[in-house]
Amino acid sequence: MKFFQFSPQTAGTTGDKTVCEDWSARPVVLHKFQFELELWPEDDLIEATIQGYAGTAALADAIKAAGFTGIEFDTLDMIKYDQFWLWEEEHPGETIQEYLWFKFTGRAGIDDFGMTYIEDGFPLIVSERALKLLTSFKMDHCRVRDFDPSLLAAQS
Repeated sequence: MKFFQFSPQTAGTTGDKTVCEDWSARPVVLHKFQFELELWPEDDLIEATIQGYAGTAALADAIKAAGFTGIEFDTLDMIKYDQFWLWEEEHPGETIQEYLWFKFTGRAGIDDFGMTYIEDGFPLIVSERALKLLTSFKMDHCRVRDFDPSLLAAQS
């Protein structure tokens, strides 16, 4: 199966109420996730700095229905950055969709969703079939690159 490095829109950061086991650990293990929006979320899957991911409830339902591996969902505390009102002025009458915490628990290059360490960070690695579903949703600000699973063997 072919795998891809998937980088969603970074729309904010982890908020002060995020609970992390160890901020220096790689990958970071969050126990509670507060997403502080700095930008208007344009896509159905967005990222906060430090490996926190959120996705729309509709995307979560589609992923569950497809039976993909390597992902769990949880509640999310989404707050707005103090300058977020500037973005709200650009989106009059619009509301932000319901987002859930997307916890990527799988093994990169094996499960449909997984995280790994490579030279340029901790990318989200998705299978070809997961990518097909993701790109059927709004993902206008994401970046997709081929992923070479042999990079995982170098870590062993």
